[in-house]
Amino acid sequence: MIGGVSPIRFIGFDTTRTPINTDANRPTITTATNSIILLNFNAAEGLYFRNFIFTQTAATSAVGIANATAASGTIVALEFVNCKWGSAFTSVYSSTTAATKINARFVGCEMTATTGSTFNLGTATIMSFESCWIHDNAAVALNFPTGSSANIAAVRSIIVDNGTRGVFFAGTTGAGSTAVKFHNCTIANNTTSQIEADQTTGAIGNVEMINCILYGTVAIDLATAGTDKYFTARTNAFSGTKTNFTTGQGDIALSGDPFTNAASDDYSLDNTAGEGAACRGDGWPGVFPGGLTTGYVDVGAVQHADPAGGGQKSSVY
Repeated sequence: MIGGVSPIRFIGFDTTRTPINTDANRPTITTATNSIILLNFNAAEGLYFRNFIFTQTAATSAVGIANATAASGTIVALEFVNCKWGSAFTSVYSSTTAATKINARFVGCEMTATTGSTFNLGTATIMSFESCWIHDNAAVALNFPTGSSANIAAVRSIIVDNGTRGVFFAGTTGAGSTAVKFHNCTIANNTTSQIEADQTTGAIGNVEMINCILYGTVAIDLATAGTDKYFTARTNAFSGTKTNFTTGQGDIALSGDPFTNAASDDYSLDNTAGEGAACRGDGWPGVFPGGLTTGYVDVGAVQHADPAGGGQKSSVY
């Protein structure tokens, strides 16, 4: 697929022509041919997809999105809004070299059922995830291979129930060149760990975690003592072990499951002391510079709803 400098928009509608359609009637782009990359871009720039389901049914699957050739240069200005990726892609996206990288934005998208790491975020990849749900994939949700220098931002996103790790920094990642931000994300119930780094030499990069929930048997596992100096951590809620991670600013220790019903994919905050109630209204920054304004942001991806009638929130602490 070849794009142009001006945005080219692909918008899927069902019979009701709903601007944001989340049901199964969204148009489906699929392939049944072995080893076919569903969206293989060549010199593309400025492509926008909204309201699509991307699937594959072949016995031998491939990745969902790729840069066709190093000669085509960086693929930039891709945007996916309200799209779903599923049905056993090896990965939604995978690249280990700057020559075949893709710069993309995902907004309100769902990624599930990949057989490998959902995203392999290699050298110089620039990607953002806003209000996305990455769940029930066989391996790592966001994987940073050895040598990665990716620049990634995830905001209000839910990364849960994946087969190994939620986020994984593998090997000796790029001598501090990786830049990753997680703001108001929920990273929970991933099998091995929520965030893990295997660096034994070199720097993990720069990781910023603000107002996130890390809930599971292993919350965070850093291979090397002192590695957490590369983390900026403010008002995160933890449950599970923390290896080689000391403390951040305003850490919240969870005594139980903070979610309304995670088993039914409801990751809103319950109102039980030591659980969801501890995350309600306590997020950073709280008091703004100058001390004249105070915010009451919830920790995690999903903000709680006040009872009907308005007024102050009711929480148990």
